[in-house]
Amino acid sequence: MNKRIKITNQQALTAFTYATDGLHDALLREVVVCSPGFVDHQGQMVNETKALDAKLFFQSQFKEAPAILVELRGVSEFRFDSRLELQLDAECGEGGVALYLSGRQFANRSFIRAEGMEYEILGVDYLGSQYRFVPKE
Repeated sequence: MNKRIKITNQQALTAFTYATDGLHDALLREVVVCSPGFVDHQGQMVNETKALDAKLFFQSQFKEAPAILVELRGVSEFRFDSRLELQLDAECGEGGVALYLSGRQFANRSFIRAEGMEYEILGVDYLGSQYRFVPKE
């Protein structure tokens, strides 16, 4: 556990799906979306049209993967409907990864496309109500 794995092909993505039980017993606990764009001190926008990066943190009842951190680079599409059950279907190609979070039949409601993906399976220490990316108030 706690080893960062880069997704470089369909075999690696299939291994991720298997290792996380397709996120079937998981919930999306936190999402952080980061833009490479910013406004400089002269008030000029820089990199405002570049693709976003994202971090997704899942908690799961699946004992083999109690918590999962997914880091995405170059996100061009991001849709998530929390009313749907997670049942990951995914593909990896020349353009990157496509994550059908609730299956292909719900791609219009829960789908992510990104240029690159890495993940890490985390231990039971990451379960509970504490947020990981949001500071305590």
